[in-house]
Amino acid sequence: MKPPISSVLMLAVSTVGATLILTGCGVSGSSSAASLGDGGHVRATTKSIAKTSSSELVDETLQWLSSRTSLPLAGPVLLPNPASGDWAAQAQGTAQGYQIELWNVTQPLGINSPHISGDTKPNSPVASFGIMQLSAGMLAPGAPGYLTPLEQHNLSWMTLSPTNGTPVALGTVTGFRYTAVQGTVVDWGMGSWTLEVSGGSSGQEIQAAQPVVSYLETHRLPIGPGIVAIRLTGSGATTMIDWINGRQLSWVQYASDSGNNAVAACAMAVSWRVRSLGLTQEKR
Repeated sequence: MKPPISSVLMLAVSTVGATLILTGCGVSGSSSAASLGDGGHVRATTKSIAKTSSSELVDETLQWLSSRTSLPLAGPVLLPNPASGDWAAQAQGTAQGYQIELWNVTQPLGINSPHISGDTKPNSPVASFGIMQLSAGMLAPGAPGYLTPLEQHNLSWMTLSPTNGTPVALGTVTGFRYTAVQGTVVDWGMGSWTLEVSGGSSGQEIQAAQPVVSYLETHRLPIGPGIVAIRLTGSGATTMIDWINGRQLSWVQYASDSGNNAVAACAMAVSWRVRSLGLTQEKR
């Protein structure tokens, strides 16, 4: 019998206007992207950027955010390759949080270019990541409700009823299969992380979980606690990853038609680094 994943905890997340607007984002380390302030709209402030790598794109965008947030500047070093064309970034930050959305565009565009929404494929962000400040620190691992802030932020997460799960083999890890109102869920733990796959048959969910287990045996996600929610969507998936460090909640989210979606999303979280940009901050 596997114990309940969580129970209700009245732990308020500090208001940063963080409303998730997409569906769907290891052992130590959402695409729903959080919308911060301005009624959910990102200011169209254009800044030219010459990117030669995904790391440079992230650094350029974090530099743009450096004068707009008081939180540490952090993000993935590795990004998945766009289906075609280029990545373009939309970013918004406040003192209490920031988000970066990645759009697949047909031509290089600057940060927050007003042309992003009119020159995209598809016409919504494909990936996102960010940090938000919590109103209180994390409860001790295993305490009732200690995962609640993560589950509240992760729209792909399915909270399971405290019922018996059926053991399933996921390579070197034993998981549990549950039956929920929305269908079956395969769930397992690795260190301080809880992971689940939903949205398909039990066989499809087990098949999707196995390469993630294998990848996380040799790659380390940020220090948790954290949750990984993989929602199967036809030929691909939406994977949302959330974790807490002190009073900061960080997330990565990636939606794609690729069967490698979940591992690619985990690779983003594995490559998460606090950046020391060493550049002059922009004025507001």
